[in-house]
Amino acid sequence: MQNDNWLIVLDNVEDKETVHNYIPDGNGKLIITTRNKKLGIGDNLDLSLMEEAEAVEFLSEKTKKTDNESKEKFKELAEKLGYLPLALEQAAAYIYNSEESVEEYIKLFDKQKLKIFQKGAVNKSYEINVATTWEVSLEEIKKEQPAAIEILNICAFLAPDDISLYLFTEGLEQLPDSLKAVIADEMEFNDCKVLFNNYSMVTLSKEDNTLSIHRLVQEVIKNRIEEDNQKHYAQTALTLVNELFRFEYHEVDSWGWCSFILPHANAVINNTNDLKIDSEQKAYLLHKAGRLYERQGSYDEALEFYKKSLEIKLKTLGEEHPSTATTYDNIGQVHSNKGSYDEALKFYKKSLEITLKILGDENPSTATTYNNIGQVHSNKDSYDEALKFYKKSLEIKLKILGDEHPSTAATYHNIGTVYYIKKQYNKAHDHITKAINIFKHTLPAEHPHIINAQGWLDDVKKEM
Repeated sequence: MQNDNWLIVLDNVEDKETVHNYIPDGNGKLIITTRNKKLGIGDNLDLSLMEEAEAVEFLSEKTKKTDNESKEKFKELAEKLGYLPLALEQAAAYIYNSEESVEEYIKLFDKQKLKIFQKGAVNKSYEINVATTWEVSLEEIKKEQPAAIEILNICAFLAPDDISLYLFTEGLEQLPDSLKAVIADEMEFNDCKVLFNNYSMVTLSKEDNTLSIHRLVQEVIKNRIEEDNQKHYAQTALTLVNELFRFEYHEVDSWGWCSFILPHANAVINNTNDLKIDSEQKAYLLHKAGRLYERQGSYDEALEFYKKSLEIKLKTLGEEHPSTATTYDNIGQVHSNKGSYDEALKFYKKSLEITLKILGDENPSTATTYNNIGQVHSNKDSYDEALKFYKKSLEIKLKILGDEHPSTAATYHNIGTVYYIKKQYNKAHDHITKAINIFKHTLPAEHPHIINAQGWLDDVKKEM
């Protein structure tokens, strides 16, 4: 007798042929799980990742660990596993079978990454694990378009979310020739994106022109690459991010973009740390990211990045180099912002010593350091000493940059504020007015420098 009331579940299907081999006659039901969106059988239902609360409840139930401390740790674990159901299932199995604490498992995962899943299979007779679920898809993509794998290899060393495709199109000249040709051809690049989508390797956002890749997929990809090649792809990712991390302290438009790609800067820095890669490019990226953190008021992060940048520059460029001097200066600036004025002066004086030796007195970098030293003396209430250094800075800036430059305006403003504190209001008015006029000619109307200077001028007028 034929039974029409059957249900068959086929898991991790890659092609139609596999399905046809298993379908019996009759009118039963068939459920297929697959990452291949072009399978073309039946109606599709996209399965999303778990929400945090759902993931915590799932882990708690599977491991029988229901105490609050474990649930808090499950939040951390779920985030590390990217809320992927299969990874959560295998993690829960390992914790339950080994009777380890959640904290011990997290430490082990941080050290072992994907290797840990090979030991935590839910069913030993079912050999699908987190790594193998993507291996077949990666091989298929490689067969169809090798350049697509090259793109994924680079993405493995970036942050998982919101990878801007502008990194590839705008950083074209930084790519290997084989990949450059594919990215430059719009149709071929689109074919790569279609492949990623068909095999569910990434989530594409046409609106933002970004892709996101699961962090465990990144680990799978890294594990497929030999260490020397890992260094190649990590360095390529670093080069792309460094090329497009165009932070300009006085250009507000650059702040948003650089904040957007800051997670990728952090990712390539961490990945190159793991691979023991220290290069000039890395030093420059660390420095630029440090400047952004400083601009955001995240001074501890800024100091961390500046000091790592300085460490690499001293090894690759040497002490007597303009870029090394600039980093000394920026470290001084952060210490000044934190109120550590003596420490700030120590770094400023080191910067000044280098710039005077290799660049001379009439150089914008020298002028900047004179200005910064003046600022520290002002903060220490040593106003006459502050004016001495500010005036040295202004003299150089007028000669080198002219009187229509934001940096010149900044020093006019600084001198004006000291005169205000010294109650010399006419001089304060003249210098701050000059600063505002220059700012208005060189910066957007709503720039913070203009707003700040106008506030000072209003205060001066009240005293006159």
